[in-house]
Amino acid sequence: MPFKLLAWGANTYGQLGLGLKSESCLSPKEVVSDDPALAMRDVISIVGGGGHTLIMDSKGELFSCGRNSKGQLGRKECEGKNDADPKLGLVSLEEEDRAIQIACGWDSSYCITWGYKLLVWGRNTDGQLGIPKNEHPTIVKPMKVPRLGDLKQVAAGQRHALVLTKDGHVLACGNGSKGQLGILDHTRAPLKELEHFREVPELSDIVQIACGLHFSAALDNKGRIWVWGDNHHGQLGIDPASLKNIHVPQCLNISSTFDPALTANKVVKIYCGWTHMAARTSSRALIIWGRNNYGQLGCHESMRPEPWKPQLIDKLEGVRRMAVGAEHNVVLTESGSILSWGWNEHGNCGTGDDKNVLMPSQITIAQPGKVIAVGAGSGHSFALVEEPYNDS
Repeated sequence: MPFKLLAWGANTYGQLGLGLKSESCLSPKEVVSDDPALAMRDVISIVGGGGHTLIMDSKGELFSCGRNSKGQLGRKECEGKNDADPKLGLVSLEEEDRAIQIACGWDSSYCITWGYKLLVWGRNTDGQLGIPKNEHPTIVKPMKVPRLGDLKQVAAGQRHALVLTKDGHVLACGNGSKGQLGILDHTRAPLKELEHFREVPELSDIVQIACGLHFSAALDNKGRIWVWGDNHHGQLGIDPASLKNIHVPQCLNISSTFDPALTANKVVKIYCGWTHMAARTSSRALIIWGRNNYGQLGCHESMRPEPWKPQLIDKLEGVRRMAVGAEHNVVLTESGSILSWGWNEHGNCGTGDDKNVLMPSQITIAQPGKVIAVGAGSGHSFALVEEPYNDS
């Protein structure tokens, strides 16, 4: 069956891969690639940063488009150029390197390889690539981070990054001004910056990591969520009036914040926006909390007087996949529907206009098919669709 990749939202730098730049794209449009190496049927992951996009296929090859001001596209033909590229092109990986997982910071890019190593490229002025910034303020070609291996996941915030080892430990690097590194110095103050990945203390048996703008989170094998960093908007699930920052990981006790009966369903996946957070349960329900100024929590601000308290989104069931942008959300349900809500200034929610979306709303696709995956960057979104055969 034919496959197509759809994109919508901010496209100032061509991050939608439509072959053109525009302030916004209000409805889903088809991504067209001139690169013969990219077959849409092979796409398995789509992630985005502030103005660029990374796409990974089942063969472990990477493709990028959008802004390249700091070398974040990682493409040979773009080396030495700051120009944005609105067309997807092949990232310059070495012959032996194949990707198994990818992440984007604001203007930096990350990749875990088949050999469980970390490749990095893009901006490094805060040490967010885990390499000394004075030697490499920017990296335009993917580079292996030395003395780092046996990794299974990487996550990135605006200017910091986390990696998860195969044995369940978490390492952090980059900017720590809000406590997002989770590591203290000899005076018990939060480390302001780290140019090399260092282990975050007191975390073990971690199965997943996620990063927000200036905060971090981890999920352990018991379904417990650990949070640290900036909490000015309640994104750590704690009342910001009592605690603005958390400098070391703290376990978020979800059962104390809403109906304990709901916690019978174990949390199996966590997601971070810039200032909000979500968790998917084993029953495929969605719990969400944090900032709600754009409707990020799936309701009007007046409906959540204590937005820092984790709460189920009503009438949203069967969530199969989720992608979170800066302040908007996209989900794929078991029924095959794509729903979105939150910040919509650039058409990020794909509803056909630029009004913020205050509750999960279905995205209409011109030629509907089976939706396989969703993805998101800061202000842009994607959906991979398998089209039915046309017998006519």
